[in-house]
Amino acid sequence: MGFLSRFTGKSDERPSAGSGPSAADPAVTLSGLGDGTPAPAERDVCIPILNLVPGMRLAQSVRRADGAVLLPAGSELGADQLRRLIQRGIECVHVLQRESRDAVRIEHDVAAAAARVAHLFRGDGSAARRNLGAAIAAYRQRAAS
Repeated sequence: MGFLSRFTGKSDERPSAGSGPSAADPAVTLSGLGDGTPAPAERDVCIPILNLVPGMRLAQSVRRADGAVLLPAGSELGADQLRRLIQRGIECVHVLQRESRDAVRIEHDVAAAAARVAHLFRGDGSAARRNLGAAIAAYRQRAAS
């Protein structure tokens, strides 16, 4: 199926159930993380524009290069909005995606992200290198959680 056929309705194929959230889906409940923090039912995921499907909901506002908001956070993406984002050269957007992992898997993913960054930034280095490593570790852990 071609990319734009997903938006034109000319194909009877539908995106898979795991491809994005739907307003009709029931909330996901997880037991929570080991520190007592409840696990999120949805999480913010950055997805390339060509992998988006209508019905996904924005986790963060989509902005132009000058900072002006094109689409506010919480907007549900429709076919027209996706076409316009592609035309504007937007490469990826943050959407809310149902959390399918259990609390143990989330903890494992966070630990793996921290271990990978620690491996990449192992050894001594400058203060700038340590700061970069800390910033990347925080980003990767947030993305994995």
